Amino acid sequence: MLVAHNCITVTSDQSSANFSCRIATSNFDEVQALTRDLCAPRDVLSCGGRSMAELPVVAICSRDKKSVIDSSFTSTSMTPTSTQDIDKFPAIIGQKLDGGRYEILRKLGGGVYSSTYLVKDPGAAFRSEYLAAKVLTLNATKLHHDGVTKELEFLKKIASCEDINSLPILRDSFEIEGPRGSHLCFVMDLLSTHVSAYRRSAPKKALPPYVVKEILVQVLEALTQLHELDIIHTDLKLDNILFDSLTTDEHVAQYLEANPVVVDGEYNLDG
Repeated sequence: MLVAHNCITVTSDQSSANFSCRIATSNFDEVQALTRDLCAPRDVLSCGGRSMAELPVVAICSRDKKSVIDSSFTSTSMTPTSTQDIDKFPAIIGQKLDGGRYEILRKLGGGVYSSTYLVKDPGAAFRSEYLAAKVLTLNATKLHHDGVTKELEFLKKIASCEDINSLPILRDSFEIEGPRGSHLCFVMDLLSTHVSAYRRSAPKKALPPYVVKEILVQVLEALTQLHELDIIHTDLKLDNILFDSLTTDEHVAQYLEANPVVVDGEYNLDG
């Protein structure tokens, strides 16, 4: 996952070496494809089965910090719906992580290899007490221990840089013991919606040239720094470029109070 200056982040759901940098060959082709996708009008598509109102965001901001879209932290279901979901950490609203430091407030989303939760750190050692906790599946955690995937290694390498250009900053990492095994967890800054959803929100489903240029500049800055760190992204696309959220803790707290989590079911894990 990558974070652009005050605005954009490039992410990848896979817990493998999915970071990109080189502006040549395949990455150059990907950047060209990004440009076409940003500019070309498209039909309105579903966003991973979710509407704009269901995206885990508060606001999309441009580099001058002007809010252009206001959305919400609508939670997704935390109940397993398939055998594959059993591989994921069975999180519970209000559950404490890392010895009680982080409290799970709601689920923001997830993919094949992980689930992401909105958590609160009352100690607030970082810029905000509201953060995103990405919890890997049992299988993804095992691949990490076996040395097959290096996401944590890459995130630590990025965090060690004095200046970070549009890349995600790892705030903390630890393991959580679940009923079926251990799950690796990354704590990072809370981000906003992805560029694909932003483009689809435009009247003609396309972004003006000055916005496209701003996005591409930040993506190229991120890729350049990754290349300098010998890290290569293998999944560069609009869905993996996120806007940074400049929402205040007070704003988030007010929204969470006005929109409490609705429990849609309970379950028990066997074993």
